[in-house]
Amino acid sequence: MRGFLSILLLLLPLSLLAEPQGRVRLSLENDQEWWVGQRVPVHLELLTTGFSFAGQRFDLPQIEGGVLMQTDTTTVKLSEQLDGESWQILRYDLSLFSQRSGKVEIPPFSVRFRASMGYGQPEAQFDLATEPLSVMLRLPPGADTSQPVITSPEVRVTEQWHPDVAELKAGEALTRTVTIEARDVSGIALPPIAAADIDGVDLLAKAPVVRDKTHRGDLEGYRQDQVSYLFKRSGSFSLPGGAISWWTPPQGRRESGGYEAR
Repeated sequence: MRGFLSILLLLLPLSLLAEPQGRVRLSLENDQEWWVGQRVPVHLELLTTGFSFAGQRFDLPQIEGGVLMQTDTTTVKLSEQLDGESWQILRYDLSLFSQRSGKVEIPPFSVRFRASMGYGQPEAQFDLATEPLSVMLRLPPGADTSQPVITSPEVRVTEQWHPDVAELKAGEALTRTVTIEARDVSGIALPPIAAADIDGVDLLAKAPVVRDKTHRGDLEGYRQDQVSYLFKRSGSFSLPGGAISWWTPPQGRRESGGYEAR
């Protein structure tokens, strides 16, 4: 009996103290046709043969002609058999946005994490780098490249005036609030409202409110601009409107909305 226990004591530490392995990979969510201004989902996956992850950290790179961002802070835990071994996977969902057609490349960037073979076991430190990843983007037909290109299945544009009156006195102000909401587009990719100089009117613009809302992988961008027109003299004034166009894949529809002149 004593000899049997000795064998167990010798074998168990060897298996528990096995050094975990680590990998990292970057991939597109699927292989399809991508458009300028469209959200391109990118998966960043941390892999280990260990039991758990700790100390994850990565610094997203600068993208020429675009931006790579983490639009969702949640992670997905998966497992996979590779080379006859079971690997644990921690997946981060990233989003690539670009205003440039053609080949857009995500350069390599560093990823760091720790992993161990089990509770109370020594941790292995991994300092890895992703492989470069490229994606081809097409420019929507008829797109005006002088303006930000929006590619979204749904865009909503609303406008409010305060006070909602037709006449004001000199020295009074009229405030316009324009809100843009778009599915699968970050708020940072939505355009500001047009603000042309008007003789006899001072324009006072507030800092825009820009935010994103995510839920189970769905993204909705939000941008709200507010401009006040201060009338310095009496008279009749025309306040310009504006148009916002967007491209809706895969139906291939070019749609538009906007805010009215007043």
